[in-house]
Amino acid sequence: MIYQTILVLVRAPIPIGLGGNALTSSIILLPFTIIFLILSPFVSKIITKLGNLKPFIIASIITFLGFTGIYFFHANDFQIMISLGIIAFGLALINTIAMNIVLLLTPKQFGGIVIGIVQVFTFTGMAIGPVMSSLYLQSYQTNCCEQQQKCSLLPSSEAFNLIFITAAMASFVFVIIGLILKKSIPANIADPSYYASTSI
Repeated sequence: MIYQTILVLVRAPIPIGLGGNALTSSIILLPFTIIFLILSPFVSKIITKLGNLKPFIIASIITFLGFTGIYFFHANDFQIMISLGIIAFGLALINTIAMNIVLLLTPKQFGGIVIGIVQVFTFTGMAIGPVMSSLYLQSYQTNCCEQQQKCSLLPSSEAFNLIFITAAMASFVFVIIGLILKKSIPANIADPSYYASTSI
């Protein structure tokens, strides 16, 4: 949802968007990718020291704050870059930790099936997100006229706000899941010392 939306937001003319170009869009999205790339290899060390649950809950809250931040603050390049950086930090942790929790809670004989099901849900979500953002962008539009009096329909500010708040609400689901897991997950999986003698 966010990747597609940011490109449209940056390219849209002022005051609807930022009035940028393709290069501006790339620069704004670059910190997201860099943080994701740098942080991902260190997640295993975080799990070893803190276990799965605490980092998962913290990462979920960080992701939620990132999406909430981009909802409230997307008036310029810097605000969007900061919010995307926060989102990348949270998602980099969630991606690895969530899969780790799934594998630890799954009996070994069903590991392949469960990973397959997880991937189905992952790709389904990746397909639904852009569709939802496209529906918002197409449903909420406004007339934008240039100096030459050439008018065209463009996504309105309301469309972008709805996309960002929808993403924030979706990310809040992870916070709820983390709190549920905290009560129901086996104690050994939440214990950091468990990883000193176990490798996956």
